[in-house]
Amino acid sequence: DDFRNERFKLIPSIVEGPFLVRGAVGNKPALLGRKLTQRYYRGAHYVETDVDVASSSVAAHIVSMCRGASNGLSVDLGIVLEGRARAELPERCLGVVRLNRLDL
Repeated sequence: DDFRNERFKLIPSIVEGPFLVRGAVGNKPALLGRKLTQRYYRGAHYVETDVDVASSSVAAHIVSMCRGASNGLSVDLGIVLEGRARAELPERCLGVVRLNRLDL
């Protein structure tokens, strides 16, 4: 899990939403395992990651801000495995999801 924690990278981008939320979230890549507790589940042909946002008070506050403004937010989230060795470069995006004006 330590290896995974040092590689699982999230790239957030607030496409549309309040300035305060855009400023709090930013758009810089973050290695989540350095700041948040993560659990990994493996099965045949898949890996699942459970990210505990409440394990960091800063992350919990940012999520709370986003939850309050969710019906006016458009958020893109990219997932990348960080490449450190020459054989792992260039990094490639594993997936991207857009959350658009969610009604929580």
